Amino acid sequence: MRNLTVALDAFLTVLRSSWHSVRSGLVETAAWDESVLNDWAQANWEMIVEAALSREQRVVLDVYAAGADCNDPSSRVWQPELRPTHSVACRTIRADGVTRDYLTGVDVPMPAAGLRLTEFVSLTEDGWYRAEPPFDHALVDSGGVEVVVSLAEVSFVLVEAETFSGS
Repeated sequence: MRNLTVALDAFLTVLRSSWHSVRSGLVETAAWDESVLNDWAQANWEMIVEAALSREQRVVLDVYAAGADCNDPSSRVWQPELRPTHSVACRTIRADGVTRDYLTGVDVPMPAAGLRLTEFVSLTEDGWYRAEPPFDHALVDSGGVEVVVSLAEVSFVLVEAETFSGS
């Protein structure tokens, strides 16, 4: 799991340090629409997290956030023909097996496998989430329901993609 933790930390560092300048350069200056940020995030997800996990065995991760639009119909940037073999999941670090959903304020039970990570986000002043720094929360999928958890309250694990095939 150390490789996963280090890779996610590196990915978060890139998101946090580059998001505003990449958005400024691509969306505001070059007049691309916001979807170009999805391509950029997906490319970094594959090159930082997926590559770090693939040193010992081939790991193909679920797409990050909305994925990329550059290789239609795939949401991948590199090797678009590949299908996911693994997902990144969040597990609560609380002893009672629940975590707080910061959208609703309600405690959500965490299954043993965890909840599939969709993307890193931040909470807005109006209580919703946005993909922007400081990226201190995670948007996860709880059976088709969006849940936002604090990164301080979860750990991350790599699970086989079939674990969440029903969600």
